[in-house]
Amino acid sequence: MKTPALAMALMTALAPASTAGAAHPFHVTIAEAEFNAEAGTLEMAIRIYNPGDLEQALGLREGERVDLERTEDVDEMILDYLRDRLVITPAGGKPAPLRWVGKEVSVKTTWLYVEAELPGGPEGASVTNTLLFEIEKDQVNTMVFGRASDRVSLRFTRDDPTHRLERPGPSLPDR
Repeated sequence: MKTPALAMALMTALAPASTAGAAHPFHVTIAEAEFNAEAGTLEMAIRIYNPGDLEQALGLREGERVDLERTEDVDEMILDYLRDRLVITPAGGKPAPLRWVGKEVSVKTTWLYVEAELPGGPEGASVTNTLLFEIEKDQVNTMVFGRASDRVSLRFTRDDPTHRLERPGPSLPDR
């Protein structure tokens, strides 16, 4: 009689270890974006809270296992992925090409840094952000645009993946 109870206790104790990394309680990314008027670019820092999610999305795209720290050409893979999933379109124009700036990978988070040319400024530009939507149905992406007290927060979901870069107040911050 004690054996099943002991086995159940061991299974319960070991269960979290066997599912570590397989699931986490929230599915969000946070992007910080500022317009650099001198360079004519929208500069973005994107925080992905679970690096495994990005690895999974890249793996689906590439058809192979991807490790953010060991896979050869992973920066190019990430940039190609971002070009499909994070689209910045100037008012009345074609999507602006994204340029890779870099990344920082840790156990708990990954930061991706990119920029998009917006020579006419961000007024009226639109952003479509569908990062990680292919792996998580409840994924929510947020972009905080601007600096200091002159910021706006945009929330991207499956039902609402595109927003205009509109600012409260009369003007956009210069750098």
